[in-house]
Amino acid sequence: MAFERNAHNEVYASANYIVGMDGETIEYVPPEEVSYQGGAVARKWYTKDAERLWTGKARYVSYKGNSLDVWQPYYWLIGVEICHQKIDGQFTADAEYAVKELCVKLWQRWDMGDPVTHIWRHTDMTQKGLRGLKEELPCPRWWVEHPEEYEYFKMYVKAGICDDQDRRNARGERGRKDDFYS
Repeated sequence: MAFERNAHNEVYASANYIVGMDGETIEYVPPEEVSYQGGAVARKWYTKDAERLWTGKARYVSYKGNSLDVWQPYYWLIGVEICHQKIDGQFTADAEYAVKELCVKLWQRWDMGDPVTHIWRHTDMTQKGLRGLKEELPCPRWWVEHPEEYEYFKMYVKAGICDDQDRRNARGERGRKDDFYS
């Protein structure tokens, strides 16, 4: 049904990572490359939080000789899709654990700021499921309908990052930081 709805609406999407119900994590699009997730067909659907990602940055960038309009968040985000079995969107324990660990690893690679303020749901970007469009559900539904679970998830990621930083500091290692917009 989702594919038919997306094909009908001419919506195409991808993600950098896909996490299965068993916790298997697949890198679908390398995080250094653009994946098309968290976007909206019309700019009016983007939230003020989403617009902060590109405010003050160049509106157009040159890529392989082409001028790209970068007002969409694709260029500033790493997208993770999490599989779930039921319509309520609840994740399996294995899937949620794998996503937490993936986020900690991503923060180890790039300093993306405080995960409590820099991990966003699709709905936070585009109001998905809140726009009144037929058959559209919030995304990820479980975290939108259970915000306490979402807050716990972000705090878990933050704790994992802090624990890792403490271990590296104790060994005298420096954290890594590459160019990344968050």
